[in-house]
Amino acid sequence: MAKIGRPYYQLQVTIPREFEEAVSNFLVEAGSSGVKIDQNHASCKIQGCYEGDDLKSTLKRTSTYLESLEKLFPERFRFQLSSKKQKSRDWSRSWRQSFRPVVLGKKIAIVPTWDKGKFPQRLVIRIYPQMAFGTGTHPTTQACLLALHELVRPGDRVLDLGTGSGILAIAAAKMGAGSVVAVDTDPEVAQNAHKNFRLNRVEKKIKLRIGRLDKQKDSNHFDLAVANLTGEEIVTELAELKRRVKPKGWIIISGWTKAESGRLFGILRMKKLTIVRKLEKKGWVMVICKN
Repeated sequence: MAKIGRPYYQLQVTIPREFEEAVSNFLVEAGSSGVKIDQNHASCKIQGCYEGDDLKSTLKRTSTYLESLEKLFPERFRFQLSSKKQKSRDWSRSWRQSFRPVVLGKKIAIVPTWDKGKFPQRLVIRIYPQMAFGTGTHPTTQACLLALHELVRPGDRVLDLGTGSGILAIAAAKMGAGSVVAVDTDPEVAQNAHKNFRLNRVEKKIKLRIGRLDKQKDSNHFDLAVANLTGEEIVTELAELKRRVKPKGWIIISGWTKAESGRLFGILRMKKLTIVRKLEKKGWVMVICKN
């Protein structure tokens, strides 16, 4: 993280949401101490933080990378890139201080670990927010939380595919699931997810698995699965996801935009999944299916 007493500069990139993971990884590899991501239904803004005086080199390298993506995906990729120098401060600490609890009515609250306030919600999830991972602020995460609140039954075996910071896995465990398998392809999530599991005292209920779902030998026969992924990731994982869930089991799918929903419903029908309910929130679509 940026040290107190030293200036730093920020790069901000605006891109289509489907390229979020690739560009975030690039910014970190280019030397950013973390990334801050703000999304809407179609695009996202990613901020990286860099120390030192080599702004021109980092800016050129980032621009070259983004231009290469534009050439590879001329119909799908556009970007805006900007930079600014900041006064001396701890960027990560500043970001954490700006984080506010996420409250979903009387049901659920997601609270940063440093907030010692009392919350009346029936389910309180405490997390240590990290800039590169989910913090519960995105509409897709919130829709999945509400669906889990409705569907999880005591003793259920639950799969959380694309777990990130582990919020959905924690929610399922605290709602009474007997066991939860949390799967993610990004090894960087492990430290933050395990920390959040311990904060909520559910680490004994949750197994974290890094890698693709089809490589997980112990992950099958689930009563319920939740997949909060991008549209393309859902397409890739859907057949395996269906195979891992019991007949008549529940599958919660989120991460699709409204514009993509027609394609989603066609794929679900092709996979012979029964659409029980759909929810649209701020341009994003969540679907509850029966296997």
